[in-house]
Amino acid sequence: MLFRIGAFLGLTGVILGAMGAHGALHDLVVENGRLDNWQTAVFYQLVHAVAILALTANATNRFWPVLCWIAGVFIFCGSLYLLALTNVGWLGAITPIGGVFMILGWAWLLVAPSPKTPTKSA
Repeated sequence: MLFRIGAFLGLTGVILGAMGAHGALHDLVVENGRLDNWQTAVFYQLVHAVAILALTANATNRFWPVLCWIAGVFIFCGSLYLLALTNVGWLGAITPIGGVFMILGWAWLLVAPSPKTPTKSA
């Protein structure tokens, strides 16, 4: 399930990146003066989608870091997307909460036991 969430975040990250670069959505985000927020949200979403895919493809016992990243993507990127679309300033106050979740996911990996390296059989 977590692998599929990573794939979904990658898929939607590309779609949202394209929508923010062209057409009516692009015009709205530029009109709000928030193109940089939109681009930051897309970048962080895609980076964490790749990290989730990499970690869930070959590792076990990585549930909590991945869960932190998923929460971080939804809160951090989601608040930036909403800020870019609505220009409602208080949404920016929510963004750091998502950033903390992203940091927690990376910190969890830093202190977690390393994955076992497969051994060759003779």
